[in-house]
Amino acid sequence: MDGIIASVTTEAQAEMLRRRRVPTVNIANRLVKEPFPTVVSDDVMIGRVAADHLLDLGLRHFAFVGSSTMGYDRQRALGFSQTIRKHGYDVTQCLTHFIPGVRGPQSRLLYEPAHLARQLEPLPNPVGIFTGSDVVGCGVLFACHMIGRSIPSSIVVVSCDNDELLCEMIRPGLSSVERKVEEIGYGAALLLDKLMDGEPPPAQPILIAPGPVVHRQSSDVLSVPDREVAEAVRFIRNHAAEPISVSDLLDAIPISRRLLEIRFRQHLGRTIHDEMRRAHVLLAKQLMEDKTLSLTEIARRSGFNYTSRFREAFRREVGVGPKNYRANLKSDIARGSPPKNFS
Repeated sequence: MDGIIASVTTEAQAEMLRRRRVPTVNIANRLVKEPFPTVVSDDVMIGRVAADHLLDLGLRHFAFVGSSTMGYDRQRALGFSQTIRKHGYDVTQCLTHFIPGVRGPQSRLLYEPAHLARQLEPLPNPVGIFTGSDVVGCGVLFACHMIGRSIPSSIVVVSCDNDELLCEMIRPGLSSVERKVEEIGYGAALLLDKLMDGEPPPAQPILIAPGPVVHRQSSDVLSVPDREVAEAVRFIRNHAAEPISVSDLLDAIPISRRLLEIRFRQHLGRTIHDEMRRAHVLLAKQLMEDKTLSLTEIARRSGFNYTSRFREAFRREVGVGPKNYRANLKSDIARGSPPKNFS
């Protein structure tokens, strides 16, 4: 028996595959209504990951650049906007459109730097921009050069897909949310096998959680107008793998603890201990991607002297314990979630 795994991006492709009358799994999220069982990235969560990254940099102004005709862009914009607005800020929706009826390279015309430059020029300084894909992110970087907006001091850019060839060859390097493409492929193969055995398709798309932001130069900045606070945050993040204390921090930055605490709350809305916990737990979440590491080893590598403290800090920051969090990572492929729509 035959089966097909396909990236279905047009209605014409969908109709061609329907005529084949064989089990088919779709791995694209472009059409408004997906015609086949689908395994794709959780695009709303991708937007949330990008928003959290830009918020952690202390930014106050945000924009999204993508295509309103692409399903994945609309959902990434939704997750991004929801998270930004939950923190009391707004998002400039710089959504662009493909030219109707135009295919091939010309369909990317509105992502050309000259067009993007006109969209970006009136944005405030500094501003954090999330783009729906690395291709658009590269266009934004070129557009910034055209209008003289420096990166990352004036415009901070984060994209999605983590195409290493694009993200590392362009200057400055492009920060990007990592999509779990191997897990999408595995999940699609697993689903196709079930369909070929006669099992019914899932009622909803199967969504695969993204990885973290792969940090490069386009977001290598902390937009906090307080030099001591910025230096303190950099110190904490650079030493996230070590069991640092507030005393270690004050040895590196000559300022009174009370004054630094006041400024932390003023500029970041959290305490020094909050920032330390966030940095340690973020590193721990990244280390959990390595399935060969035990939780005890992850705790040690992420700056915790005791596993009990690691569990407590992780639960407080993430909402679940590290064991359950890791179990959820492993079961993402098997889980379906309701589709999310841009509104």
